[in-house]
Amino acid sequence: ADAKDKADADTKAKADADAKAKADAESTLEESNQDKLMYEISLIIKQAAIAGTLQVLDPAKLCSKIPENTQYKCEQKVKMDIQTEMSKTSSDSQGNKDQHPKPDPNSKDPCASVPASAKADCEKGIADAKKDSGPASNYDAYKYTKSFDRNNPPKIAKYNITELNKFSRISKIRSGVGHNYVPDTIEYDPTNKNCKSMKHYIMPIGVPKDNLLYNKTPHTFKWLSIKYFAPVNGMIIGVSYKDNDYGTESNFKIVSMDNPGYYFGFFHVTLLPGLKEGSVVTAGQQIGTFGDENTWGEIAVEVQTKDEYTNKATTYALSFLEVASDEVFQQFSERGVKSAADVINTKEYRDANPLACDNSDAGWFIGSGRGGDKADPSFEKWQFESTDNWFFFK
Repeated sequence: ADAKDKADADTKAKADADAKAKADAESTLEESNQDKLMYEISLIIKQAAIAGTLQVLDPAKLCSKIPENTQYKCEQKVKMDIQTEMSKTSSDSQGNKDQHPKPDPNSKDPCASVPASAKADCEKGIADAKKDSGPASNYDAYKYTKSFDRNNPPKIAKYNITELNKFSRISKIRSGVGHNYVPDTIEYDPTNKNCKSMKHYIMPIGVPKDNLLYNKTPHTFKWLSIKYFAPVNGMIIGVSYKDNDYGTESNFKIVSMDNPGYYFGFFHVTLLPGLKEGSVVTAGQQIGTFGDENTWGEIAVEVQTKDEYTNKATTYALSFLEVASDEVFQQFSERGVKSAADVINTKEYRDANPLACDNSDAGWFIGSGRGGDKADPSFEKWQFESTDNWFFFK
């Protein structure tokens, strides 16, 4: 019996060893295949850089053959690699330093010098670039509105900027949330004694109302999945990029092409592939997603006018709800908002209750603990929890 037990034990040990060896081999093979795929993706990116067609690459499509559990990581790496190549392209365009001739969109055959393997991508990229270049060159036509009634702005936002069902509250115009944000309006205070945020922050669902619990509470869903949409037919302008732990995020504005002079500001957004400076978008078109897992939603609305006699330009900052169509406003109404006034602190209120901010570029509110300032627990609690700053959705 002892001999039989020993034989069984030896057989089991050998089977376990064989199974481990097989698993190790499969894991090694999977890693090898993944490394091969990543190498192939890097070649595609480099070919696109040579062809001048980086803007048409789709990270999700390039990573579609990568194992599902690492696809997201792959997409973020691909986005960063594309951005790196784009920056190289910009810095390399210094005469003879560039050994690869770039396609000339105005030549008879722009892609003549491009390797055959990348020619199709080059031709598509040239077509897309030409498609975008027309409206961008006519941006002056959309800079200013001809007439503006501050007490009765037109309801031009035909589509909501995001998926409102994924949010629990919205900050008020002239709130003390975030940092000082006052475009070049009459409310700008160069002394930093009367600071305010003239944009809305939107907080994802699952965030506790207690400030002290914020950093201790895990997200109830992936914030990076939250989508952004164009509220109007317009053009993307003023795009700036920044790398973070999740990829590349951007800030930009959409200027309305149906109602010139109206601008919608977006912040910390991962733009969808192909969208860039000068791209034309339609109301309801998805333009991107949250660009950082730790950011909140943000939207700023500005109107720019120009006096036809004095040529003086004036900027006004509005609430998104002031320009929202009835259909869009209905989504807020279903969450308890009765009018745009519910999400606006008046100028008179803020002037009577001014907030100071520091001299940094951001203009962090004094007491918030940001920008090197000493945190004031009572201010932080008020900033995060008070209805002075927030409208909590029902």
